[in-house]
Order: sequence, then C-alpha cells, then structure tokens
Amino acid sequence: MNRGPFIKRQNNMFTNAMEDLFANDFLGNILSGQTFKIDVRETKTEYIVDADVPGVKKSDIDISFSDGELSIVVNKVEKIENLEDDQSNYVIRERKCSSMTRNVYLPNAMPESVKAKLEDGVLTITVVKEEKNAHKVDID
Repeated sequence: MNRGPFIKRQNNMFTNAMEDLFANDFLGNILSGQTFKIDVRETKTEYIVDADVPGVKKSDIDISFSDGELSIVVNKVEKIENLEDDQSNYVIRERKCSSMTRNVYLPNAMPESVKAKLEDGVLTITVVKEEKNAHKVDID
C-alpha cells in the first residue's frame, strides 16, 4: 500500500500486519482471485490459448507442456521509484514482484507442436491436436 513519504503509519500491530499482507502483490492477487485472464478455443485441428499479459516481457514468461497440461507462468519484477531531485538520496524506492500461473488441460494435444507468440500484451499459444482416424471395421 503506497502511503506516500509523509504519511505516518498507524501504531497498531494488527492493522499493520493486515496492510502488509494485502500490500504484497503476489499474495494479494491470490487472495482476491486475480491473475491474468485466458481464453481457450478449440478447432478441429488445434487448441488456441490467448492470455492477457500487458506490460510483461517475453523473458518474464515460461511455458511448458507435460502430460496434456499446458502451464503458463509469469514472473514479473517491477521497479517503482519516487525520488527527490538528488538520485543518491532515496525518499521512497519500492520493488514489486509477482508470480502468476495458469494451467489448462488440453486432451489429445501434441507436445512437440506448441508454438507461442507475444504481441501487444496478448500471448497466443497454439497446440496441434493429434489426428484421430476412425478405424473401419469389416464385417465377417
């Protein structure tokens, strides 16, 4: 919780602990149910997953696929600086770190076909589905 440099913190241990708990972005996101949003579409030949990740760099994203489960992990480190004119004398300097994960089960997906593209804050992942050919049974 950003109070500004001149706001005195309340001298109440419970209030301080609760404010610290909710000020932490990672825990605050979990408790409030907030994470990045995804859309999953299915066509006859593939799955398409769109994830909204505004302000996230490619280097902050890890994608893995194992046992039919697609996992998207975002680890974001953000610096927020409120500085006086002299760069060496910090008044406030804060760093925020957050980590969010989304897992999606994609049956019949081919792990070697996973492709990802990040454009304009949207991560698009395509995964090709295995072809399931119907087996014709001859009648004796």
